[in-house]
Amino acid sequence: SSDVCSSDLLGTRSVVVASSEAASHVGRVVTVCGVVVSGNYADTSRGAPTFLNFDKAYPQQPFMVVIWGTHRGKFGTPERTLVNKRVCATGRVTVFRGVAEIEVSNPQLLRVAE
Repeated sequence: SSDVCSSDLLGTRSVVVASSEAASHVGRVVTVCGVVVSGNYADTSRGAPTFLNFDKAYPQQPFMVVIWGTHRGKFGTPERTLVNKRVCATGRVTVFRGVAEIEVSNPQLLRVAE
């Protein structure tokens, strides 16, 4: 069952989907919710990305959030603070190395679910 939530920032309403279903929404702007089970700040990698793996640890995760280093300061240390929390991310779903992902640059689009 998909409920709909409004996202004022994107100026559109987005469908809420489970992280296990994110791959079937590639190319669409949706809100993906799941439990962050692991995270990694790859500070020595190009772009210094932070990865948040949903529902299963890397490399088995069905969905991940990517926060690039240029935006990391707005988020603190999400690879630690969001682990074991139910989190929702809003954005356009893409696929990287077979895994559905959303790149998030605004903390208002990544929130702990109530």
